[in-house]
Amino acid sequence: PTLESSALESSALESPALESPSLESSALESSALESSALESSALESHAHSPDTLHAAAGHSRESAFLPAPVRQESSTVIQNGDFLYDLLAAQSSAQTANRIVVAFESLLSARTLRPGKRLSFVHVDTLTDVAFDSTQGTGPSTFSQLDRVVYHHTSTRHLQISRLPSDQWEAQWVDLPMLKRFRVVSGTIEDNLFATAALHSIPTQTISDAVKLLSFVVDFQREIWPGASFQLVYEEIVLPSDAADPLQASFVPTSTGGRGTRDEALVGEVVGAGDIHLIAIEAGGKFLEFFRYEDLEGNVDYFTSEGHSARKALMRTPVDATRISSGFGLRRHPISGYDKLHRGVDFAAPEGTPIYAAGDGVIVRIGPNGGYGNYILLRHNSEYRTAYAHLHRFAPGMRKGVRVKQGQTIGYVGSTGRSTGPHLHYEVVHAGRAINPMEMRLPQSRSVSEAELPRFLAVQSYQKRQAADSTASLDSSLRLTAAP
Repeated sequence: PTLESSALESSALESPALESPSLESSALESSALESSALESSALESHAHSPDTLHAAAGHSRESAFLPAPVRQESSTVIQNGDFLYDLLAAQSSAQTANRIVVAFESLLSARTLRPGKRLSFVHVDTLTDVAFDSTQGTGPSTFSQLDRVVYHHTSTRHLQISRLPSDQWEAQWVDLPMLKRFRVVSGTIEDNLFATAALHSIPTQTISDAVKLLSFVVDFQREIWPGASFQLVYEEIVLPSDAADPLQASFVPTSTGGRGTRDEALVGEVVGAGDIHLIAIEAGGKFLEFFRYEDLEGNVDYFTSEGHSARKALMRTPVDATRISSGFGLRRHPISGYDKLHRGVDFAAPEGTPIYAAGDGVIVRIGPNGGYGNYILLRHNSEYRTAYAHLHRFAPGMRKGVRVKQGQTIGYVGSTGRSTGPHLHYEVVHAGRAINPMEMRLPQSRSVSEAELPRFLAVQSYQKRQAADSTASLDSSLRLTAAP
């Protein structure tokens, strides 16, 4: 019994060893599970690799990273006979083209499209999440969708039509941000002021405004001679070269531009001209200078360096003309052949040239008037009247009793009545007696107030500094300096 008991105890001691195969089996299973997990991790890592494509249906699929949508930009120049719908249908479906036309016409008629204008398109190309079948060789495809259309209405304003998340289209005006810079032109008059301005690429409207200002004090026929010096400082309106492109997604519409503050920001396309800030000219042996000044109440005028207004109660030359074809006084009439007092001054100018009111006044007569042809008579006050004869036509809105402002267009040069060619016959009547417009002496309209004189002198000093930057050269030059 003792031996048997010992044997039994020995057997009991050995019994745990009998269970070891089960432990080994458990360890093997655990190892297999870990291996499976590693393989699964490796497969997931491979599936996320940029080089891995999707599996086709019926095969194993894994998600992949798709690249960001790609923007494709193109444009076309509108030709004669083009229709908006046809241009859009070439870029999108018929349904989309119709929706864009409806949005476009909510702000602008499609009939206003003009040949030479540009129409730009933005397509968004998206890589679709399709399956990849290694047996068929299929892979991801690209889906292209028209996202934005831009009509370049003017150089400073575009009409932008954009796709909304609802798949509808919205149109809005986009005003491009404009900057202003000074342009300084210095030179000598070679033939006349208009011809010289053209040589220096000064805009027609700018030189017309300058002539209108000078006409208060200058007799262009007798006081402006070839070789006389002049200087002009005026604003150029610039579309900066770094302005936002309306085709870029980050572009947001703006309603107004601002004045630049950095020289590098003022480099760009010149799209217009602004105010004249300084005009100087040699006339009749004198050098005249006039400076633009806006007072604290917002009134704008031009003044001499002492603060006296350049404007007079009446203009000497109420038309953009530099040649007097017939002066005031006794002369032989070109049609009748008789000597007769010429009660006014004739300004030769092309037919259709604007005629301005010489001063604030009221129209007391307008219409045909015998040998004067189409005629306007203005009353300025109890003493002064001005007359304008041989007009081709009257400006819109002109009729008896209408009040007009100095410099306002009242008619256009013609050759009606007893006339040998297009010209303006201009008369000034003072206290019932005709006087020579070129020799009349009238008081200035106003001067800078004593309280504002220091401010005016500071503005004048600034304008002179701008002009001084180009005095070393007689050729036109660009000064990349922003106005204050």
